[in-house]
Amino acid sequence: MRIVIVRLTDGLGNQLFQYAIGRAISLKNKAFFLLDTSVYGDNSPRSYRLDRFDISARVAPGRLVSFLMRRSHRTAVRAASGLSSRMVPGLHPTVVQERYFHFDPEVLEHIGSVYLSGYWQSYRYFDNIASILRREFSVRSRQMGDNLAMAQLIASTQSVSLHVRRGDYVSCSLAMRRHGVCPLEYYDAAIRIMADRMNSPHFFIFSDDIPWVQTHIQLQYPCTYVTHNGVANDYEDLRLMSQCKSHIIANSTFGWWGAWLSQAPEKIVIAPRSWFAGLDYNTGDLIPSSWLRL
Repeated sequence: MRIVIVRLTDGLGNQLFQYAIGRAISLKNKAFFLLDTSVYGDNSPRSYRLDRFDISARVAPGRLVSFLMRRSHRTAVRAASGLSSRMVPGLHPTVVQERYFHFDPEVLEHIGSVYLSGYWQSYRYFDNIASILRREFSVRSRQMGDNLAMAQLIASTQSVSLHVRRGDYVSCSLAMRRHGVCPLEYYDAAIRIMADRMNSPHFFIFSDDIPWVQTHIQLQYPCTYVTHNGVANDYEDLRLMSQCKSHIIANSTFGWWGAWLSQAPEKIVIAPRSWFAGLDYNTGDLIPSSWLRL
């Protein structure tokens, strides 16, 4: 029996990337797919979010992950010392740690059981199973109430999702140095491009700091501020974003997935050229070639 386990960490956007690579490798290896959610304890600032989606993986019990990883470690020690292993084949996964930010094709070549640890923020890891992921990343529950009304407005207009990420990017000095925030010039330029390319755009604003957006980003077009869901229902915001016809995203995996999950046939997606403020990462494999970077 083959097993693929992916270690989940951080918020919803990161969890989706981590799930996506695990799903791709599990399908390739015809393996049972498990999620290691052990990082989400009582003191974690984030929580496991994929339970709201129609995913195929199961959450691995913490004891099982610890057991498999101990076996994997003992196998590596025995192999290094020349000793043979009597363990059941397939139940000691190879630990694969992300080596760098951009796409690493060797990761997809691993055969057998694998334990994946990293962020894996490249569409190239899962581009060949896009239709499967879009189906599995659909929210299980039906849209109702305010979300249904918002979805109907999105469908009836030339809808553009505009995502402004601030939150810990502003409040945490480490996050500010690492990520930074998109400047106002970026949003102004992106809005002008959308207005030039679309007839009568209607902007739907998603942000963790709506008052700041209302004060600093002046829109001369119809706009709707999406404020009713909150952090606990972030998956509902993601679904609404994905239903928009075009997208302006921040340097955020949450906005990235809102745009990627959209199946609008002629969608325009604008993404920031600078994804990190203080890190020299190669982000060439992060943004699909059909998206426009500013």
